[in-house]
Amino acid sequence: MVCPSAVETPILDKGAIGGFVGRNYFLQGQGVRTAYDPDRLARDTLRAIEKNKAILVKPRLAHAQWLLARLSPTLMQRMSIGFIERQRASQLAARTQIH
Repeated sequence: MVCPSAVETPILDKGAIGGFVGRNYFLQGQGVRTAYDPDRLARDTLRAIEKNKAILVKPRLAHAQWLLARLSPTLMQRMSIGFIERQRASQLAARTQIH
């Protein structure tokens, strides 16, 4: 199973989830500054297959977050909820400034 964080592909720039716009939502939500290079992910995936790894979580930060979620699901859920609340507040403030 390959579990990457945001990968630098066109999907990052398309669509939205509710009022959340693609690229910023995924990058900020995962706490990364730049998306993962697709060629690097392909190399990492092939290397994991060679080593017979069942799960590949990339990059390191995503792996750390995955481990945290496995060790403390409640903490990760609270962190996720906090992120969504901050995003909603930011959107509301932006809409208020427009009007």
